[in-house]
Amino acid sequence: MPEGAQLEVLTAQLRSFGVSNEQNQAALQTILLKYEELIEAHTQLKSDYDEEKGLREKYKRLAKGQDRDPFVLVLIDGDGYVFRDHFIAAGAEGGTSAAEQLNHAIKRCLPKRKLDDCRVLVRIYGNIAALSKILGRAKLIGAHAHSVAPFCSSFTHSQELFDFVDAGDHEGAADFKIREMFRLFSAIGQCKHIFFGGCHDAKYLSLVTPYRGKSDQVTLLRAADFDKKFENLDLGIEDFSPLFKSSTSHSTHISQPSRALPSSPAASSTTSALPSKEICSASMACPRETPDKKGKIPINKNGERLDFYIPEPSKSDFAAYNARASEKKLCNKYYLEGTCADPECAYDHSPISPELLKVLKVIVMNYPCSKGSACRSRSCIKGHVCQKESCNGQKHCKLGYRLHGIDKRVVEWVEPIEANTSGMMSGSEDGHWQYMNGDIDGEDEKASWDPLSRPQSATTNLLDDSLRSEYGGGGSINGDLM
Repeated sequence: MPEGAQLEVLTAQLRSFGVSNEQNQAALQTILLKYEELIEAHTQLKSDYDEEKGLREKYKRLAKGQDRDPFVLVLIDGDGYVFRDHFIAAGAEGGTSAAEQLNHAIKRCLPKRKLDDCRVLVRIYGNIAALSKILGRAKLIGAHAHSVAPFCSSFTHSQELFDFVDAGDHEGAADFKIREMFRLFSAIGQCKHIFFGGCHDAKYLSLVTPYRGKSDQVTLLRAADFDKKFENLDLGIEDFSPLFKSSTSHSTHISQPSRALPSSPAASSTTSALPSKEICSASMACPRETPDKKGKIPINKNGERLDFYIPEPSKSDFAAYNARASEKKLCNKYYLEGTCADPECAYDHSPISPELLKVLKVIVMNYPCSKGSACRSRSCIKGHVCQKESCNGQKHCKLGYRLHGIDKRVVEWVEPIEANTSGMMSGSEDGHWQYMNGDIDGEDEKASWDPLSRPQSATTNLLDDSLRSEYGGGGSINGDLM
């Protein structure tokens, strides 16, 4: 039987074991709690990891999609950046040519930016009604409300990613569209670069200033009235003045529609004096008579005769012609063919101004030659192709549908085919007049051979219904065309 001392030792050991066991239990509980915390943290981390992994995979898919169809955006304010006159004057054909040249110009800018594989997306926003009005005043296009529409439509349809958009005729319409398109496309990964054509107006500074120095993202297009403030943005600048009007051109900025076109001779040298030079551009290829081509007939690839371009006379010129013709009718043969063999000609042979001669030519050319495009007569003064902008041969145009839509590009100059004039000149030979031994359709042989003549008992107005409705005026000529 243990002694008392041994019992005390055993009791002390038992107490010590109890205390130790409690400590162990406490330690175990602490360990278990920490383990639970670790499990929870692990679960959270795994969840975060899985989410991050999913986002990364999604980003990879998006990045792959963005690299699939990269493009550059060409964003232009069409009210400030107006295509050069020869594009506008050529109408639908000019729209196609403008789109092609713009496409080529942009593509030449891509290799140095390592964007060779990018497609070209073009958005031009403008006020079509206001553009039509201003360009119509410059006599580049017709005078109706949407005369520039054929150009814009052709521009849009000539390239699959090109759009010339009518932003509307209210103030700031184009500005609003351009700003929103810039913000939208700058946030799209597939849009690798923006070529911005709105540097004519400082109002766009706030739009591009956040991209200061980021020439890898934005390039400015120099044309029209380039505001020098844009030069301080440390962005690339490409000169597109061969395509768009320079600051010396007539005012076409739609933001200031009240500004009148220049009226002084110096100021108007690039506007009202444009038609004979600017409208007859390479795209229209209007025939020009040069010394080596004198007397020859210009024809196109289809063998159709072309007429030399004559700028449309002004209303004041028509009025002056009316006033002159009301005093004494002009001899068409003398003025248009250079000679009149009738010594008793009753019509006027006195000198006239170049402006009045131009009016007479235009009036005569508004009537079709009986042989149409097949005519090869040097002396023929009637029309063989309609030169009116946006005319399709309907309504009042006397030239008829067949003399519209003719390709005006000259491919050959041919020798004229004239009749034997020693005894007679017939319509079957020269394609124009019936002239037999001095008679014109049975008229008295002393009557002048007048391209516009009829028996003098019949008086006619200077302008037919179509010309009168367009130019107004009264007066008379020496007869209707036959």
